[in-house]
Amino acid sequence: MSVPRLTVEIVGDVRVVRFRNRHLMDEQLVCEVQEQLSTLAHQPGYFATILDFGNVESVSSFMLASLITADEGFRGAGRALILAGMNPRIFEAVERTTLLCITVTTQTALATLANAGSRPTR
Repeated sequence: MSVPRLTVEIVGDVRVVRFRNRHLMDEQLVCEVQEQLSTLAHQPGYFATILDFGNVESVSSFMLASLITADEGFRGAGRALILAGMNPRIFEAVERTTLLCITVTTQTALATLANAGSRPTR
């Protein structure tokens, strides 16, 4: 069984998920994160999940690909995945994908979800 790599905070019907690791570079660690995100994508009761990168300093290209896979899993389950709180270097790498929903902070994501009642436009 894998070690929990994520912490989860519930805010209304939204989950705020934070990484326990500062560096998401190791392939095994990324696979464990991907597995845990997949599990969250299919758990009932939450229409959106905010993935908070505030604690993360670096990510591998494999992690970036895993985020796209995770987003597909959330969308397939009828849920939103929003990425927030990235440092400028990670933001630049993720922004290039143009496939993922990104906000500057977790608070911005929560406010957007509260005001719109749905997933923000990409």
